[in-house]
Amino acid sequence: MTTVAQACHWFGERGMPVSKRDIKVRGRWGLVRIRDEWNGGWDDEVDCYDLESGSMWAEPWDGILYGDSPFVPHNQERTAVALARVDQSYEEHIEED
Repeated sequence: MTTVAQACHWFGERGMPVSKRDIKVRGRWGLVRIRDEWNGGWDDEVDCYDLESGSMWAEPWDGILYGDSPFVPHNQERTAVALARVDQSYEEHIEED
């Protein structure tokens, strides 16, 4: 299992410096929240990166709503449901290849 520190390093190696406080790791997914520069809060969506992909690039596979993310306290169930959808989409894509 990847730790937040390892994920932070993974992003940095790919030219995407991300603070540890803006990363959550759930399974293969590195979840990154982004500041919304216009309103000073957080973007409506959290990007999902496949930390196990072996890719040399940091490009999000998908995203989940901020309200469904682990950045919201006591949100494990909503996060699990949202990431199950991401996992399903990922598995379908892998099967197509």
